[in-house]
Amino acid sequence: MISAACFNENYLVIGCINFTLKVYDLKTMELIRELNGHRGEIVSIQNDDEKIISGDENSEIKIWDIATGQCNTTLTGHDGAICTLVFKNNTLISGSVDTTIKIWNIKSKKCLMTLNGHTSYVYCLNFNDQYICSGSGDNTIKVWSLKTGKCLKTLIGHEKGVVCLQFDNQKIISGSIDETIKVWNIKTGKCLYTLLHHSGSIWNIYYSNTHMISSSFDHSLCIWDFASDIY
Repeated sequence: MISAACFNENYLVIGCINFTLKVYDLKTMELIRELNGHRGEIVSIQNDDEKIISGDENSEIKIWDIATGQCNTTLTGHDGAICTLVFKNNTLISGSVDTTIKIWNIKSKKCLMTLNGHTSYVYCLNFNDQYICSGSGDNTIKVWSLKTGKCLKTLIGHEKGVVCLQFDNQKIISGSIDETIKVWNIKTGKCLYTLLHHSGSIWNIYYSNTHMISSSFDHSLCIWDFASDIY
């Protein structure tokens, strides 16, 4: 049974409840690697063409070489399951059931900062060169400085946990167990819109330019047009 999954243009990576990772070549649709080493169910995965980063329910993060299938690094420090992972270049950020966010240097294998402020699970993360945005089971979104780790804003408005989000230089878009999607001004923290359509928890969103796709536990996908306010 699948417990987590991630893909890019070349690879699909699946985490299984038997603690293994399976890597598929999307060009040939063949299974090319089966990775073993986790000691708990795999609950979060991110990958690029060179590496896979996976987090498990036992608070371990592993970094794998796709070419060799070897685990090069195991990162420890969280005290609960790794709910979410994001990485760009040499920076990895993780969010956990232990309510903390950790910023890691992939090359040095060291934790650079631990961010405290959420009071429940950290379900989702995203970051750019300036900011980290996090969504939590405490119903809030927090905006942090990537450089200092300081919490700059706390966005309040969702009635249940925030489980997915994306942001750009102008706005944050968040999806929640409360069945709503909210659009926020990233500079002021003001909620600009609340999108009502789904009848189940929002579990994922993907935003690009003027369009967004949302998926929900109501078994539907919605396509939203921000340019014309049609959806």
